Amino acid sequence: MMLSEFATKSTDGRKIVLANRVSYANSLFRRLNIQHGIDIFNIEAMTLSDVAKELYIGYCAVKGEKFPQILDSDESLYVFDELLHHHECKTLAAQSLTLTTVRDILNCINELRQNDLTDDYGSDGGAKVTEIKEIIAVYEDTLNERELYDTSRLYSKSIEILEGIADQKELSLYLPYLSKGAVLGNLISNKWSDVEERLIALLTKFLRFNDEQGLYELEDYMTDIDLKKALENKDINIYRAYGCANEVRQVAFDIKNCKTNIYGDVQVFYTSPEYLNYVKASFDADEIPYVISNGYPATELNLTQLMLALIAAARENYSYELLENVCLNPAVTFENVAESDSVYINPVAGYNDALSKGIGWSKERYIEYQKRTQKEAEDAISEVSKDDSKTQDEKKYIVERQKGKEIFADFLTKFVDVFDHEKSASKILLELWEFVRLYTYKKNREREKLSESIYTQVKKLEYYDKERSFEDRLTLIEDFLNQLTVNDEPEPGAVAISVMKGIQVVERSLVYILGLSAGKLSVDTKQSPILLDDEKRRYIKNAGKDTCPVVLAGEKNSARRKDICRTLAEINNGGITFLYNDYDTTALRQSSPSVFLWEIAEELGIKEKDFKEAIGYPIVKDDIRIDADDLQKGIYDYGEKKRKEAEENRKKSGKEVLKKKKLDSITISATGLQTFLSCPLAYYYSYVNGLKVYDQKSPSGATWLTAFTKGNLCHYSMEKYFSELMPPKAPFTGKVDEVRLREIVSECAKEIEMVEPYMSKAIRDKEEQYYYDKMLSYLKDRVSCWQLDNQWKVIGCEIAFEGVEYECVSKKGEHLKLSFNGSIDRMDGYIDDDKWLHLRILDYKTGKKESKLDEVDKGVQIQHYLYGIAAIKYIKDHQEELRKIFEVEKFAGYSFDEIGYEFPYESKENYGLSVTFIMNGCGNVLSGGLDDLKIDFQENTKDLMCKVLGAYQAGNLKDIPAECDKFIDQSIENELQKKLDKENKKISDRFEKNNKPINDSDLLKIEDVRMKYTLKDYCKERYCDYKDVCRRWVGGIEYEQSDE
Repeated sequence: MMLSEFATKSTDGRKIVLANRVSYANSLFRRLNIQHGIDIFNIEAMTLSDVAKELYIGYCAVKGEKFPQILDSDESLYVFDELLHHHECKTLAAQSLTLTTVRDILNCINELRQNDLTDDYGSDGGAKVTEIKEIIAVYEDTLNERELYDTSRLYSKSIEILEGIADQKELSLYLPYLSKGAVLGNLISNKWSDVEERLIALLTKFLRFNDEQGLYELEDYMTDIDLKKALENKDINIYRAYGCANEVRQVAFDIKNCKTNIYGDVQVFYTSPEYLNYVKASFDADEIPYVISNGYPATELNLTQLMLALIAAARENYSYELLENVCLNPAVTFENVAESDSVYINPVAGYNDALSKGIGWSKERYIEYQKRTQKEAEDAISEVSKDDSKTQDEKKYIVERQKGKEIFADFLTKFVDVFDHEKSASKILLELWEFVRLYTYKKNREREKLSESIYTQVKKLEYYDKERSFEDRLTLIEDFLNQLTVNDEPEPGAVAISVMKGIQVVERSLVYILGLSAGKLSVDTKQSPILLDDEKRRYIKNAGKDTCPVVLAGEKNSARRKDICRTLAEINNGGITFLYNDYDTTALRQSSPSVFLWEIAEELGIKEKDFKEAIGYPIVKDDIRIDADDLQKGIYDYGEKKRKEAEENRKKSGKEVLKKKKLDSITISATGLQTFLSCPLAYYYSYVNGLKVYDQKSPSGATWLTAFTKGNLCHYSMEKYFSELMPPKAPFTGKVDEVRLREIVSECAKEIEMVEPYMSKAIRDKEEQYYYDKMLSYLKDRVSCWQLDNQWKVIGCEIAFEGVEYECVSKKGEHLKLSFNGSIDRMDGYIDDDKWLHLRILDYKTGKKESKLDEVDKGVQIQHYLYGIAAIKYIKDHQEELRKIFEVEKFAGYSFDEIGYEFPYESKENYGLSVTFIMNGCGNVLSGGLDDLKIDFQENTKDLMCKVLGAYQAGNLKDIPAECDKFIDQSIENELQKKLDKENKKISDRFEKNNKPINDSDLLKIEDVRMKYTLKDYCKERYCDYKDVCRRWVGGIEYEQSDE
């Protein structure tokens, strides 16, 4: 019977339609009403589990029994997870049981339970089957003991009730809406399980209509809709795009430029999870209001990331080191706990102050620190109140500073209180959330949504007792947060965003479907981790079933196409835009339309060459948005051309020819020198052969700045600030000009937009604020100690040098002429009473200090030598200018007091890395007269440059790879020797501790650690871009040399 017939059937009672999805059934009802004028006031959609639930609750109400505690699917999952963690199972390791794997196991178990297969699995049942039967038995007992009802147990209880009912009259007591004349319709597409069939048979036993069977098998009026009918009277567009991001940009562009511009008429579907982040970022940037119908992962929110960071710190004995990630979270603030608006506490500043006190980390030390800080604050406030030499403003500043320290100390003690080892998982989670609410900004649009999700779903954790270890409870909470979804409230005036999954409810006239590339529409189920799908099929067949009630992995799912056709048919005379990407910018490979999209194009008579091209990324210039199609296409085409060239080179069996050319000297930049010392082969490919690598990856939308543009922001801001606002350009005030710094950072951010367009304005502004805060903290620290001992002045920022000549001589007497180019980030100086000029050379780095220190130790980072050489030349060439800056007629001498690296994006203790002591130990002269100063590279560096760059200078290009190979092999051997020494030191210490003599045979040999550091490890440390063509990595491109 068609659904329309069922809806118009005359009856005195209600019409109940059983459906898998109530929302879809209700959508069909509304469509019947709108298109055919059918009255739907007495028709209602329900799931079978809803009927069973109401039956049992009604039975308890009539009989006066205790109302049951009924679990939803997620709550039963948590109960089952607890069971598995406490139950010994040979084939399941407890540490591998995440909530995802537990869900898969539970689904498998429920299939067997609902098909009455718990007693008879066939004669070929093995160990797995035995364990499944045991687990099912324990699970059933657990539910029974706690008086809990999941769906399967609810079905069984409902069957028991129905079997004891005498007639339809008694049934109507428990289910009033199934009174005389009520009828049931079945709209469920897949087959019923055994338990469900028994339940329906008992229900329909009491439901008759004119002596007809009380259950009607329904087909909705769109059942037989084919693709052609689904596309009738629709305005169809098909776009191809270069990458997922451009698909989304096209959708945003269309929506913004729609004539009606009614966002509430638009619905966007996406087929693959990666699209959601693109959509959110792009819509935020274009200020398009939207709601995510299916919800989105809570882990995308800073608040959730903050909770996970706090859990990570608690897991590591309340690690203070890990708490830095908490303080750096953009959502963190102490303004909610400050006594007045004037008390501003920077979380990072509080962290650094506590770190300087050496508090270490542990619960006990935090409590001790709080007591100590409280006492210091009381003493300081008492002392300053009696000090008449200070002004009221000075007193107020001291009091507020002490109050700030107290607030941070209180933050630490509250943190450890949250993670009390005696608390249950649910209590820890709730207190953690309240803690996060207290220390984050109130004006956060995601705050209430996340709060609602946590409080709504936290009851799932209440099924866990305290028998679990503290570690297990933390893991449970992490799993909970990683799986938590945040739902948007319906907004009529906002674009609806949904994942394309099964039949969709479509009630809007303008629809976009993203991601119709090949491979994006797979919906095959996953294999269960406890029972393979072929085993499930065999057990079900042995129990008398011919087919499995669910789609199994590997089986073709023909229903997918039908579902999408029905979705399209629901669009009432509107517009549909299909989009796909013809190039995967993540995997760097061509893509193609899905078979389904081919069918659509064929049905409409559209050839692939006629598909529309989606727009590129937007570029912002002078506050005007420009869709730079030609510019972006040119960039991509050029990058694609280079990528294909590299791929062809890898496949070539022949050799490319490089012409021999002698050079008088080699010009090398600071960056080139760094590349050379990191890996000579990378320098060979890039600077000798001119092979360039182009980044083809689309931005994710989750971030804006790249590593390169983060460096630009830092260098530009520091240059502007120190050259404008520090001596000698401006008088020293002792304070940071925060207003001007803000202007400088904003100016630089706008410049960066030209080369690095953002997808989300919200994310772009957040990153600008974050790096402004980092640079502000850095400057406050550096300015506070700028003139503690001496009157430092800025000699110059971004001091460019070009053609700095250097003759390199190796230990063997080999000569090499080099010419250096580059720029010194900053050079400071001061003059003492004896008229000696003291100098400081600094280079800004935006990476981690730890990794840079490792590079210095390995001799890979040597830019400081180059800057020292360039600085000596600068001093010689700019004597008159320097004498004017320091107001002297003549310098008595010169001293390089400090040469080093600065890390403005790091925390306070990692701001600086001085390498002066290293340079002093290499025979360099850093103090003396102008002609006495000498800075030179280390001997091993000069040997390498003479061998490799010497061959380049002489034009013997074919010798370069062999010399590079020797360097790489030696580097690997050096690392292996370090690891061998470290391992043997451990062995020696162990023998010494046990007072046993050690022999050579007890120590390891180099072969014993050979696999601990390989070529792969060497390359991984260097972030090389040339692995696709590297002779060492893939045996790739080789070169011959011609003497022509």
